[in-house]
Amino acid sequence: MSAKKRAVFSLYRSFRREIARLPTEYLRQFFRLKVGDDVRAILDTNHGRLQATKTKRVEKELRKLRDANAGRVKPFNHILDVAYGRIGKLRWEIMKPLLSDLKAPLPDRIIPQERNRDLLRLATPPKLPNRADPTSEEARLLGPFSKRRQVNIRWRYFTQEWKKLYPPLQVTLKEETSSGEVDGQPTKTRCSPVSAELVDLKEEAARKEAKKQMRQLRLNTSDNRYS
Repeated sequence: MSAKKRAVFSLYRSFRREIARLPTEYLRQFFRLKVGDDVRAILDTNHGRLQATKTKRVEKELRKLRDANAGRVKPFNHILDVAYGRIGKLRWEIMKPLLSDLKAPLPDRIIPQERNRDLLRLATPPKLPNRADPTSEEARLLGPFSKRRQVNIRWRYFTQEWKKLYPPLQVTLKEETSSGEVDGQPTKTRCSPVSAELVDLKEEAARKEAKKQMRQLRLNTSDNRYS
C-alpha cells in the first residue's frame, strides 16, 4: 500500500472516531455516509493535485468536527447546517427541483413528520393594497388595481420570502386542468402555495412578454403608416 493511501485510511479512521462522539444518531449516520463518499472520491482520483485538494477538504471537515465535539458553538452549528441541508451539497440537492425543473421528482423528506404550516399569506403579500381585490371598496371607488403592479409586488415578495427558506422543505406539485382534475382524477389536495405562486408568476411573465411584443408591433405599424 502506498504512503498516500495509508494517509487517506488514517484520515478516515480519525474521522470515524470523531463521528462516534456526535450526540445524535442522524448526525452519526449522515457523516458516516459523507466521509465514505469523500474518501472514495479521493481514492478514485488519479490527478495528484486534485487528490491533494480533496484530501485538504476532508482534513478541514475533520478539524471542524473535532472543534464541534470539543463544545465550540460555531463549528457545531456548521456541522448541523451541513447535515440538515442548509449549506453544502445536500442543500443544492433539495433546492434544485424547486429552482430548475418543476416536474422533477421530489427528494425524500429528511424529517418524516412536520407541523402544518399556513402559507396562504403568500397569495396576499402584505404590501399588496386592498384595491387589488376587485370586490373591495377601494376598487369600486378608484377603479381596478394595475395588473403590472400586482405582478411586480407579488414577485418581489416571493423572492424576498424565498431567500428566507432553510431546507429541508416539502413541495407538492400538481398539474390541474380547467375542470379541476389531475391526470384524469378529481383533485383533492391543493399544491403548495410556494409552487403555485411560482407557476403563476411564470405565466404572468409570459403574458407580460407577449403584451410587450404586441405593443411593439402596433408601434411599428403606426410608424409605417405615417412615414
